[in-house]
Amino acid sequence: MFSKLGAKFRPEVENDVLIGRNGTLFIHQGGHKLYDQAQGKRPLKPLERDAFARNLEERRAYCDERRVRYAHLLSPDKQVVMAEDHPVRNLYSIGAAVREELDTPFIWPAPYLGREDYFVTDSHWNTIGQLKVAEAFLCEIGLAEHAPTVGGWREELVERSYNGDLGLKLKPARSEMASFMPPNHATTQYHNGLEPAGNEGTVRAVVNSDPLVRQTLLVFGTSSTQIMLPILGRIFEVTVHCRARFMHREIVDMVRPDVVLTQNQERYFWETRSDKNALPFFMIPHVVGRVPKYSDKALEVLGAIFTHGSLRHDAMMRMIRNGKVPGANLKRIQP
Repeated sequence: MFSKLGAKFRPEVENDVLIGRNGTLFIHQGGHKLYDQAQGKRPLKPLERDAFARNLEERRAYCDERRVRYAHLLSPDKQVVMAEDHPVRNLYSIGAAVREELDTPFIWPAPYLGREDYFVTDSHWNTIGQLKVAEAFLCEIGLAEHAPTVGGWREELVERSYNGDLGLKLKPARSEMASFMPPNHATTQYHNGLEPAGNEGTVRAVVNSDPLVRQTLLVFGTSSTQIMLPILGRIFEVTVHCRARFMHREIVDMVRPDVVLTQNQERYFWETRSDKNALPFFMIPHVVGRVPKYSDKALEVLGAIFTHGSLRHDAMMRMIRNGKVPGANLKRIQP
């Protein structure tokens, strides 16, 4: 699917960063050849489209069997939403093509996102865009009554200077003023200490003593959902984010969440494969030669989260609901 643009524009490229109209920064090619994708040189193929549809249908069936609500989010690449600032005319969107060709339910937020919803110096959607996507997600999983509250959090955002992932690649680096969620003292985040922190196998969890919804959310996604943790972690009592391209069924059964969200980025679509190809999730860091480094508190809390139904998990939930921060005090509860 193509979008029309205005007058011809000659872009600058520095360190694989494309400098577009109005100073907007885009990934030029990257590992997924984004400029080629924008030109339609890597169009949607039936093999990937059909694998994507089967994955979603099989994931939904798996969750339905366990009475878990399920949704999938296909995140549009920045150039699709901010096409007017990109030099490619008649820009191709593989996500829009997927949405047009498939009846399978999934969230494709591009139609209601605009230039105000993405960072100028970063490849991701900003906090305003994240809030819009969170509202759509709540509507998708039957929690629409909470969407206005989440939308109202826009009034609480705090502004600060921000160096995005693309701005940092330029010399001199470029920054912008951007809005972010304020600190929430009811939430505590834990992670598995994987470095670099952005790659597959990373685990982050947020526990919240004063959530909007006393439910557990399990996410399998990319950096686009990982940066939404300040929002998702404020909505749900327990939020678990696993950096993964597949829905790992063993993790669903360990966590036993109320809701599962899977997410993929538009530019990764041409790599879509069946979930049957997934390694066991906790093997991924070791396969790629990276070792998790848990703090004592993270080890205990994540251990409790991933053993739903255990004494440790029950104790953690009691602590959260009593307004206490769970941590290394869980280790006295034996497996």
